[in-house]
Amino acid sequence: MAHVSEDQVVQFSLGEVQSNKFRATRTLLGRLFTTDQFTMVELRDALRSAWQIKGLLKVSKTQHDLFEITMPNEEAKKWALNRSPWVIKDRLLTFALLDVIDYQGNL
Repeated sequence: MAHVSEDQVVQFSLGEVQSNKFRATRTLLGRLFTTDQFTMVELRDALRSAWQIKGLLKVSKTQHDLFEITMPNEEAKKWALNRSPWVIKDRLLTFALLDVIDYQGNL
């Protein structure tokens, strides 16, 4: 089992969790382990190609060096999550679910 250091813990406020509740059914939080810079378009296109996604695939940068990846539907999200971690452009991509955030704001 992997260990998480204090500086890797990400916290969200209850307001952030509540405002994102609907998106949680289709959204993953991702972290790309790299020092290279990727644009959102590059990452989205690489994910679309790797996952063969049809329909909306939205990638946006959030705080704490995380990416919010919104899938076309919940099934696509589950498919990607169940096959993780992923290697995208020779970089490790890991996920967290938005719906596992507890009410104290801890991921």
